[in-house]
Amino acid sequence: MSRPLTIGLLMISVVAVTGCEPSDPRSRSRQGGVIAVIGTSQTDPLWPILEATTARFQRTTAEYELRCVAPERPSHQLQAALLDDLQEQGLRAVCIQVADPLASRPMLERLRDAGVVVVALMKSVDAGEPFLFSGIDEMELGVRLAEALAGQIEGHGTYAVLHAGGDPSYRQRLIGFRRKMKRYPRLTMLKEVDCSERLLHLKDILGETTERFPGLDGWASLGDWPVAKLVAEDGVAVRWRLVRPGPLPGIHEQIQAGHCDTVVVADYEKIMSRAIEMCAATLEGKTLILPRFNAPLRLITAANSAAYQQEWNGWLIKKAAPAQQDGH
Repeated sequence: MSRPLTIGLLMISVVAVTGCEPSDPRSRSRQGGVIAVIGTSQTDPLWPILEATTARFQRTTAEYELRCVAPERPSHQLQAALLDDLQEQGLRAVCIQVADPLASRPMLERLRDAGVVVVALMKSVDAGEPFLFSGIDEMELGVRLAEALAGQIEGHGTYAVLHAGGDPSYRQRLIGFRRKMKRYPRLTMLKEVDCSERLLHLKDILGETTERFPGLDGWASLGDWPVAKLVAEDGVAVRWRLVRPGPLPGIHEQIQAGHCDTVVVADYEKIMSRAIEMCAATLEGKTLILPRFNAPLRLITAANSAAYQQEWNGWLIKKAAPAQQDGH
C-alpha cells in the first residue's frame, strides 16, 4: 500500500509498505503497532533495498505494521517531520538511516525515552547510552580500503586519499586506513585531500591533484564520490587504480567501465533484515545477545563483480522471503 503524506508545507513524498492487499485478513490483526524503516532519501542507493526488505518482512508477520518511508532528499529536518507524524500513528520501533548523525541524536534519544525502540541503520549515532545498531564498522571499512589499494598497486608506488574528515564516520574510516597503510612501506602517500566543506568543488580538487601528481599509481576514496568519472569528464586519461566503498548500484558496469578497480561492500539486505529483527525481538521482550551488528565486508573486483551484481538485484525482489531466524 502506498500513499502520499503531507506534513504542513513540507510536502514530503513517502511510501508506506504493508506487503499485502487490503483484503488480506492479517492487515486487520496487526495490533503490535508500527515498525518504521526510514531511509536517508528516496535518491539514496539503498532506498530500493530498504523498500524491498520491508515488504518481504511484512509478508511474514501479522503482528506489526511495517512502513518504509524516506524524504525526497537527504535532510535531518524532513526525517524529523516523518518521525513526528509516525509517532501519532502508533510508532513502536524505528530503524533509521540518519541523514545527520550528530543532529539526529537528541531526536532519537527523545524517542527512546518515550519507549520507542531505536535501531541506527548503516551509520551509528553516538550517545551516552548506545543505540541498537545494524550496519558496518567504519574503522574496519578504512582498513579494507587500505588492503584493496595495496592489492591493486604492484611493487612500489604512490597514492592519494580523498576523505571528509569533518564527518564522524569518515574520521573513523581515515583512522583505520592510515593505520593499515603503515604496514605497506613500499607505498608512498603524495596527497591527502579533505573535501568536507568543498564537495561542490570536488571535480576541481581532483583535477588539480591529478595535474600536480601525474605519476600517481592509485587513489583511495573513503566516500562514494565518483572520482574517476569526474576526472574523465575533463578528458583526462585515468591511469591510476581507484578503490572506494559501496553501496554502488550497477557495480559490474562501473568496474567494467573503469570507474573503479575495487569496491568494498557489505550484504546490505542482511543489514536491513537484522535491523528489523532487532526491533521485533526487542518489542517481544527478548534480550539481544548482539545489540550491535557489523556486517562482514567484501572486496569486489572485475573477477566477482558480475556475481555481486546478481546478488544486489536479488535484494530488490519484494516477494515473501522464508521465515527469518532470530540469530540473536
